[in-house]
Amino acid sequence: MVNKYLGDGFTAIVKTTRRTEWRGDLFASDLGPFLDRLAAARVVPYRLSHTLTIFLRPSDADFRVDGTLRLRAYRALPDLAPESVRRAITDGLSGKLQVKDLHGATTELHAGPVVFLHATAERDGWGRLQIAERTLEPTSVRVARRVHYELPQDAARVTVDLERSLFRVAGNTLRPLGDMGPRIEIKGARSRDVQRALTRLNPDGALRRLRYGSLELLFQDLLGDLVRPASGNAKPEIEAKFELADVDLTRAASAVIDWLHRNSDTRLLLPAPHQVVRMRRYHFCASDDAGAQCTIVETAAGRLSAKVKRAEGVQGMALVRATEASRTTNLNGVRTSVDAFARQRGWRPFNFMTKIQSKIPFALRNGHAYLVSIDHCVDARGRALRQLELEEIGSLGAAPRTSIVFAELEALATRVQSRLPELALRPTTESKFAFYSRQQ
Repeated sequence: MVNKYLGDGFTAIVKTTRRTEWRGDLFASDLGPFLDRLAAARVVPYRLSHTLTIFLRPSDADFRVDGTLRLRAYRALPDLAPESVRRAITDGLSGKLQVKDLHGATTELHAGPVVFLHATAERDGWGRLQIAERTLEPTSVRVARRVHYELPQDAARVTVDLERSLFRVAGNTLRPLGDMGPRIEIKGARSRDVQRALTRLNPDGALRRLRYGSLELLFQDLLGDLVRPASGNAKPEIEAKFELADVDLTRAASAVIDWLHRNSDTRLLLPAPHQVVRMRRYHFCASDDAGAQCTIVETAAGRLSAKVKRAEGVQGMALVRATEASRTTNLNGVRTSVDAFARQRGWRPFNFMTKIQSKIPFALRNGHAYLVSIDHCVDARGRALRQLELEEIGSLGAAPRTSIVFAELEALATRVQSRLPELALRPTTESKFAFYSRQQ
């Protein structure tokens, strides 16, 4: 146990436990086959099936991710509905106070259980946590339903988050942000034990390690607080597309973020690490709607929505399409099979691809907002496609005219290509739908 500075003026006696961990995300549609691989493992019984993590920050500090304090507690909930989670918290709970940095290292304050008191009738919102002279207040809550397994042959333990939900605290209510999907943690005393278990459990690469993936829904919601998108569900999609060299996604995202940070004409819209990292499955479908590109979007949690693109055209470096898509699939997407979803619309799936994506939003000095997306896609036959896309996403104020968007996008695309030679960007106007429709 040592004294450690935790940021924001906090210094505490902390306890560090040395162990090796590996965390990976999994599509809900792949969860059943994955659990079959644990059939011979021993289930470790826990009386409390749900883990609640309350993220806290000083009431007088700006939002930040690195060094965030969190209270981790355990409960048995009937479900993950907002009211069930809210009741568990407002009834009062105790747990472990921890701090976690951007690299995933977790440090526990060794001060015994911390009590998070419920709100009183005279106080608006939930309880607050007092440490020395600083007051902490809750900002978000993550809830996971977990099952634990022991792998004696690999001297490792596997924790499966069967489902996870995220909420933001708004006054004395919880606002659901959506489903986060399953997650797998493999823990062991030695790295070789963890690696042996990972090799055994993940021979097909179904588990994917997403750096910053747990921030997806929170950062997407923070972005929604800032950017006013074009009104309506159907809007023209204006983007410049590039083929991307065989560069690691994390390295490519870092190069883009560094360039935007150095550029005096742009500002990043999200706090560090400045990006939304997520994975999706796109199921490409044929339909009787001539000229339409029909896609079923599947989130990691198994929620589905429809995306339809029409009237594709090119203007300069920009690919322009009329796009109908949901912005809230994580929250209210349909839970059903892909085949059933397609049948209801008269669509016929012919291929699918898995996309790992890093989205980096930024704004120009005039408040016009844009997004760089770095996509790594692989279809059912193993065909890979790497693209960098630059698109308009709205504005921090009044919506810009379409002619201005075209001019700004053209200038930005030219600068991105010239200022980031290490990415070997090549302009293209071929959509993912068209690429994966080709027979190869």
